[in-house]
Amino acid sequence: MVQKSFPVRTGYLHIPVRGADPETFYYTEIWADGVMQTEFLIGIAPPGTAYDHYMPLDVGRYAASEVTLVCREDKAPDDLFDTILPGGTVPEEPLLYPNLYKEPLRQQIHFSPARGWLNDPNGLFYKDGLFHMYFQHSPVANTHSGMNISWGHATTPDGIHFTQHADAITPRSSRLLVASGSAIVDEYNLFGLGPDTVLAVYTDLFALQYHDRPQVTSGGAQNLAISTDGGMTFRPYEGNPIIPVPDGMTWRDPRIFQLDEQTMCLAVYETYEGEDCISFYSSSDCRQWQFRSRILHFYECPDLFKLRVEDGDEELWVVYGASGKYLIGRFENYAFTALTQPEYIDFGDCVYAGQTFSNTPDPTRRIYTAWLRDFGNHGWSPEQSEEGRKAGFCQSMALYSTFRIVKTSLGYRLFRSPIEALTSLRQQAETLSLDRPVSLPTPSETLFTLAEDKDARVTIGNAGFTYCAADRAITTSSDKVCRLCTPGDIAVRILADTRSVEIYIQDEAVMSFFVLPEELTAHSEYPLTAVQYRLKSIWEP
Repeated sequence: MVQKSFPVRTGYLHIPVRGADPETFYYTEIWADGVMQTEFLIGIAPPGTAYDHYMPLDVGRYAASEVTLVCREDKAPDDLFDTILPGGTVPEEPLLYPNLYKEPLRQQIHFSPARGWLNDPNGLFYKDGLFHMYFQHSPVANTHSGMNISWGHATTPDGIHFTQHADAITPRSSRLLVASGSAIVDEYNLFGLGPDTVLAVYTDLFALQYHDRPQVTSGGAQNLAISTDGGMTFRPYEGNPIIPVPDGMTWRDPRIFQLDEQTMCLAVYETYEGEDCISFYSSSDCRQWQFRSRILHFYECPDLFKLRVEDGDEELWVVYGASGKYLIGRFENYAFTALTQPEYIDFGDCVYAGQTFSNTPDPTRRIYTAWLRDFGNHGWSPEQSEEGRKAGFCQSMALYSTFRIVKTSLGYRLFRSPIEALTSLRQQAETLSLDRPVSLPTPSETLFTLAEDKDARVTIGNAGFTYCAADRAITTSSDKVCRLCTPGDIAVRILADTRSVEIYIQDEAVMSFFVLPEELTAHSEYPLTAVQYRLKSIWEP
């Protein structure tokens, strides 16, 4: 056994890590005040070995004067922990984290964590002028690998500039990870701790096990955590789990929403007779939950919310799963009835597990973001390129956008547009022609209009879309089709960043693609005039 104690003066330990193969990492226990707090699997680089980058470990959260790291593995060298340095937050340690937020792979108008892996957005809510965004986060590795996953936390006053905070919820065991979930401000005090209480629901999910540790298949459940400081810290509800999960099942991703002043509901991804489904539960106190109904053919990360139809008084509900295929309908007697056929939130191929913010004040608008999946060498697989492995961070979040329900000639549709604050990033403008390939600088915004009576094709690297004037249909490079329902010429807006493009067509069809920087060129098959703005990085002061 190897152990070493560190004084907790400035809140963090900075760990040099290397490699992307968890089998070469070390299971490391964190002890404070004589109690083991948690255990992470960390690729610590001992003295005399090369490291890829530093990772910050938040030990200030334990409110102890000293923490002790313990590794019980026989292969661990006696000096395993000697390269670890106490220090402050990542921005306070520029020698350990040089070129922070200016790294070559860093998205410049999309949120990404200072360090670590990111995927699904979690626990989105709005309170006191701030959007709180939690997210699936590995704080000690830039890969997921089914381990260490916590709820990272960032806030933003405007949806474009972010402050990252300490992880809000961390695993209680290396046997489990903190999977996706949601949060809400308990405005009607159903839980009983006051109307400013923030309630977070999440899944304890089986973590992958390494070093010949046996895989666990029990202990997964839907849990509740409570915050009385505005969402900065959470404590687990002593009555957990609120909804048990049968052994061996990976039911997960609870979505909490307010049905009325006396009732909260949960939408949970489950399975039923071999089919994926969303199951609905209700509660009057957020402690005891009753199963109510289910809707089939939705997979992972459900969302359900109510919106007033634009230019009217009718209120309808929107439901979707992680793939972003949505239905509009009614939610009555705890059951959803569709009024539309399935349609896509995003017609590209890299948006997944999107969620909307609870407690926003406008009944006709809903703010949305999603995991912007990066499928390159810097993507999900641990077998990354050397550049990706050394980056110290991985993945980003989609731009914040706004949903509204519109009654169109083709029925009810969910329209999506970028939040207005994005225009504040615009810098110098340039007019250019798209009748030849044109480079898209990063970050940038390019706007042009397609003639409604002319077929068109717009390509950006291997991504893009075609427009068929005969039936006003947009067909994307991911083989998804959207028929436009607003008459007239067609406004196109392209937002390009270091590793992605998001294309908005009339706010009716949005498509997001992973595109490498060297592929960021755009052109159409007939002359078009475009206006292009350079955008200021969100990481600039």
